[in-house]
Order: sequence, then C-alpha cells, then structure tokens
Amino acid sequence: MFKKLAALAVIVSSTASIANAETKIGVSYISNTVNISGFGKLSADGYGINIISEGESKFSTSIGYSSISEQGLTLSVFSSIVGYDLINDLDLNTGSGNRLRAGIGYSRVETSGLGINDSEGSVIAGLDYDIALSKDITMDLSLSGIVDDFVPTYGIGIGYNVGNGKVSAGYAFNEQTIGSTKVEVTGFTIGYTIGF
Repeated sequence: MFKKLAALAVIVSSTASIANAETKIGVSYISNTVNISGFGKLSADGYGINIISEGESKFSTSIGYSSISEQGLTLSVFSSIVGYDLINDLDLNTGSGNRLRAGIGYSRVETSGLGINDSEGSVIAGLDYDIALSKDITMDLSLSGIVDDFVPTYGIGIGYNVGNGKVSAGYAFNEQTIGSTKVEVTGFTIGYTIGF
C-alpha cells in the first residue's frame, strides 16, 4: 500500500507542477495533503523543477524533479514526459485559442527516511488542456495517472505572463480506495517559469 500511496502523492505534485507548461524552465513550491480514512491527514511541502522543450513541431518534451518532506519522510520523483499537441491555436498575444496536449512518460518515485529506502517506477499518461482567458492569462485543465491500474488525477491551474516569465498556480486532486482504505490526495503549487 505504501508504494502506491507514495506514487499517488507525487503524481498530484507532478500534475500541478506541469500545469504551467508554457515556458522553458520552472520552479515551484508544492504543498500536498494525504487524507487516509481511519488514520488521519499527512501534509508535506517541498519544491519542483521543470525543464520544457517546445519546437516548431507538435511534439514537446519535459523533464521534472520534485521533492516533498514531512516528519522525517521524503518523497522524491524524477519524471520524463513526451507530449503531442492534438489541437494548438493558442495565442497569448491576442488572448485567444486553446491547446490540447496528450502526454506519456516515465516517473520514478523514491521514498526515504524513517527506516524506509525504496524506489518504484511507473508509466504515466495524461491530457492537458490550455485555454486563453484574455491577453497573457490562461487556464489549464489536466487529467493524468499511472497507466498500470489507472485512477485519474484531476488538475486545474491559472497562469499570468509577465515579460519573459509566467506566474502560475495549480491545484490537483486524486481519490481512490486501496484495499478497504479510502485515500484522498490533494496538491497545490505556486511557481514561476521563464523562457529563453
């Protein structure tokens, strides 16, 4: 159960972190809450770093690292994702259009502390939809999860372009039952990204 729980917590972090996928390099603050029925809540904070590459083609790649810690326990994840734009007429200069991006990748979760030292890899997949609300402002909706035993994580985010950078905030949610235990994971991020 713990391996699956760790993967869930980091998937929520990853979803919220990549909700700002308009720029090249991003850093973010992450705050996760895990609510386990009958056991109570565990909150963990940390950070995320993303490097995103978008060319003239419909393909994009991103590499990310995030780490959250609480009470001597640390969950870290390294992820690599390839995206493909199914739709893309997003134009922030005019404040119009939208983009629908499908992605698939690999994520490795490492758990350490409290006598635990473990790692597990998973294939992840998802959809990300960006829509321009006005000039320089976008809203993001996402759906993602671990391919093996897929349970969706839902995300929503908003971003505001400032010069060559972007300020963004995101929220993600996942709920599932592991055995007979109901687990809810929520994640909030706030970050800044900059392009070259």
